[in-house]
Amino acid sequence: MTEPWTRISERFNDRVKFRSLDIDILQLHDVCHNAGIANVPALAFYADGNVEHLIVGVQDSDAIINDIETWLANTKPDNKAVNRSGDSG
Repeated sequence: MTEPWTRISERFNDRVKFRSLDIDILQLHDVCHNAGIANVPALAFYADGNVEHLIVGVQDSDAIINDIETWLANTKPDNKAVNRSGDSG
């Protein structure tokens, strides 16, 4: 993972699992298709094995963090979202 992804994944540590895949590997094309990924970069949000949200295109770290916080608040209301200061709330 690159530095921004490492920082983002550490911020959400045990609440969000990050995975990456190489879209050029033929065996992974079905995964991309099933997630609705037709362009890269893309970030798919899964819950219970289903894609619930998809971000396509280059995003800065703050936008990704905001999307993850919003998704957690809406999808996992018992899972406290992290505010921009890094404090739970």
